[in-house]
Amino acid sequence: MTTELIEETEINNIYDNIKELAINARNKVYTTVNIEMLNLYWNIGKIIMDIQKGDKRASYGDSILDKLSKKLTNEFGKGFSSRNLRTMRKFYLTYPIWKTVSAKLSWSHYLELIKIDEDAKRNFYLNECINSRWSVRELQRQINSLLYERLLLSSDKSKKKELIEKGQIIKESKDLIKDPFVLEFLDIKENTDYLESDLEKNILEHLKEFLLELGKGFMFVGSQVRITLGEEHFYPDLVFYNRILKCFVIIDLKIGKVTHQDIG
Repeated sequence: MTTELIEETEINNIYDNIKELAINARNKVYTTVNIEMLNLYWNIGKIIMDIQKGDKRASYGDSILDKLSKKLTNEFGKGFSSRNLRTMRKFYLTYPIWKTVSAKLSWSHYLELIKIDEDAKRNFYLNECINSRWSVRELQRQINSLLYERLLLSSDKSKKKELIEKGQIIKESKDLIKDPFVLEFLDIKENTDYLESDLEKNILEHLKEFLLELGKGFMFVGSQVRITLGEEHFYPDLVFYNRILKCFVIIDLKIGKVTHQDIG
């Protein structure tokens, strides 16, 4: 090897080491800042409820918040509006025990979660956020597409408690199936003529959203992938692989009525 190549290799190794250190440090800083922010907002909510002596309906509480907001805003800026202080109060009321607040989620995640009144439903989405590492946008979409309700309908009643406490657990192939699938991101208008090829193209253009709707463990293999059975070749529209079940999932799109031949 020439001196130039040796130096380039050494520089690349040093760069990779420094890059890894920088990324780890940045992640630690983000985690620390996130924990402190959640802790701050939770404690502000607690202080507000202490002022109201635990009475959620105390009428004088809101007037105090308005005055408190003005003083805090003058000192620290816009983050302490009356609306934000009320949100912090709701955050504390929703999670009155600090240990139940997960540092794996951001304040933006909790802003969505505290909008959910039903404890079981909210707990499901919290667990799914952590397990599936949903972004805030993904969380919003799953709530709006009624994922919790769909999984409850498609799951055995005996699994309801597990679904609430742990999120969706994939043990067998039928656990993957939602009924129905919601594909609102395709923006297909009703009573509009379109071809199966148009539907396939639309899905491929929104592949990230489609993978999220399919569920856990799916990886895209390809479209119109050749599959040979005996001496015959078949070209299904979409082929995925599920790393949890360790099997391929084949999707053949049909616009009209499905026949026995299609299923075969």
